[in-house]
Amino acid sequence: MSPPWGGPDYAKVDIYDMKSMLKPCEGYSLFKLGTIIASRVVMFLPRNIDIDQLADMALSVDPPWAVEVEKNFLNGKLKAITAYFEKQDS
Repeated sequence: MSPPWGGPDYAKVDIYDMKSMLKPCEGYSLFKLGTIIASRVVMFLPRNIDIDQLADMALSVDPPWAVEVEKNFLNGKLKAITAYFEKQDS
């Protein structure tokens, strides 16, 4: 999924907070909805996302999910972050 980042204002902050800046539905809620319908969730996010929040999201479900973070570069410049979440076998 590629949730709306809030327009160009996302680039004006040092760290993008998924709990307060992602509107109309905050990032944790979107992630939890995704875990209900799929065993894998992919999120395309701003380059200044708080990486610790991604780890926290993976741990926020029971059982915890695995997460892999990929930095997306274009012409040598960091443009975005893609987070790959996957349900783990019990």
